[in-house]
This record gives sequence, C-alpha cells and structure tokens, in this order.
Amino acid sequence: RGSPAGQSPAKAAGTAPPTPAQPASQGVQPGQKGAPPPAGMLAILGGMSDFLSSVSNQAAGGYSEEQRRGCIACALRLGKPELVNVLARLHSLAASCWSHSSSDSSAVKALAVLLGVSLAANKDSLEEAIAWRLARPQDVCRPQDAWRRDHRLTALALLLKAPPKADSEAELVAKVLKSVVSMATAALCTLLSASAGTTLDDAKQGAVLKLAEQVASGSVGKGKTYPGLEILALLLGCDAKEAA
Repeated sequence: RGSPAGQSPAKAAGTAPPTPAQPASQGVQPGQKGAPPPAGMLAILGGMSDFLSSVSNQAAGGYSEEQRRGCIACALRLGKPELVNVLARLHSLAASCWSHSSSDSSAVKALAVLLGVSLAANKDSLEEAIAWRLARPQDVCRPQDAWRRDHRLTALALLLKAPPKADSEAELVAKVLKSVVSMATAALCTLLSASAGTTLDDAKQGAVLKLAEQVASGSVGKGKTYPGLEILALLLGCDAKEAA
C-alpha cells in the first residue's frame, strides 16, 4: 500500500537502511539469550514510530491499522506482518533491552502506534495511555481493529516487563501488584476482562465486581492467581489487613 505522501514510509521517516538487511539466519535475533539489544533495529523502529505518529496527526489522514502494522513489521524485519508475530517480536526486542539495562522506549512507542495512541506523552504517561487503551478496546476507531485478549495480554506483558506466555498470568498479576494504582487498575481490567468504564473509579469498580464474580464461581484458582485481598488493598490504597 502506498503512503499518504506517495513515498516509502522508511524513506519518509529517514530510517531506510543504506544496505539490504542481513538475513535473519545470519544475524543476532532480538531477545536471544545473552545478546545485546540490536541498536540499529531500535533506531529504525523508533524513527518509523515517530513518522507514523506524525502522519496520523495530519488533517489529510494517515495510515490504516493494517498499514501501520506492516510498517512496524518491516522495521522489525518480519516477513509476515500478522499482529501475533509483530507483538511477539516487540516483546522479544524489549526483553533484550531489559536484560541489558537499556531503554525499551522504541518498543513501547511502536506498541502505541499499533494501538493508535499519541506519542506526545512522556514514557511513563505513554505506558499508562497504552494500558488504558488495552483495557478499553471499544475506544479503537473501528470494532474490527480491536485486539483479541491474548494479543492484549502480550502487550500488557511488554508494559509490565513480564513473560508473554499464557501460563504467566500469575506473574502478570504479581507485576500489577507492584505498579502504580492507575496502571494497575487498567491492567486488572484487561486481565479480568472487566469493564473499565470512563473513569478510574469506574474501572476500579469493574475490576472488583469481576474479581468477586470469578472468586464466587471458583474460576481464579482459589485466589492463587488473583489474591483478592491484595488486589482490593491496592485499589483502595490500604494494606491487606485493612482490606480484610
């Protein structure tokens, strides 16, 4: 698909590599154990994300969700731009940054672009904005662009610096309990598939009601995955003893 300005997205973003990309089999893959984060890919990804975000703010219109995803996949050197592949590569890239105490901002920015979230905020605010977009999938421009729950959990794992595997839900909850209340509330709404409403208080109420519903039905592993008192204490801003 052509760009709005009729030019290559990578060229317009000023991120086109001077030489063809090295085949994946010959290069170090993002997230490979012990491998440093690929600086070149991070730079290209960051530049592409900035460009896509700036285009989306133009009155003439920007890229569709499919085009944005295709551009991000190109920056990540992916042959197939399916969302599951893009999210897995972004998480792997971010994980390589975490293991070397490097910034994962390029991966976070790319995630924001995929979700149509503005990059105007600072990194902490951007991560919260992404978390709320994940918690409120109905806020996307078109219902067909809404992500499946497994996609949203992989994105949440990137934000919380946790593994993206389905069996790591308990670890995601553990990360949530160490987060600030706004981020934690949004994450809990995503994890519990709870209604996030339109305000923080709405989201807290939605999370508590969903948690109570699942505890009553015995579908949360008797509190092992979702420790009710700890979650309630977090949402109420008190310790677990007071919540009890």
